[in-house]
Amino acid sequence: LTVNEEQGEQILEADTWAKTAIKKKLKEFNHQFGKQYGRQKMWCIPDSVLRSQLKEQNSKLILEAYSAFLDRARQVRFSRNRSKHIKFSIEVMTSMLADFFEHSP
Repeated sequence: LTVNEEQGEQILEADTWAKTAIKKKLKEFNHQFGKQYGRQKMWCIPDSVLRSQLKEQNSKLILEAYSAFLDRARQVRFSRNRSKHIKFSIEVMTSMLADFFEHSP
């Protein structure tokens, strides 16, 4: 990795291995999260307290880890088109996580 100054921020220039690793992690996350979203939005948890607790714990765990990864990834120039690899913003993920366990039979 090499460091470049860009608009007052330090941006790391990634080598091929680092670029590939970041892209691979994002691709796998996008795939797995999409798959889980499709499953869990169809689940119904009638107990509102349990449903709320599960949604809160899922959101906290997933959003904290994803946000930390995105913060690190944004410091590295791993692609000319980041939106191609970062499919979910924090706001979109928050909204999607709110759909978990709400399916009405």
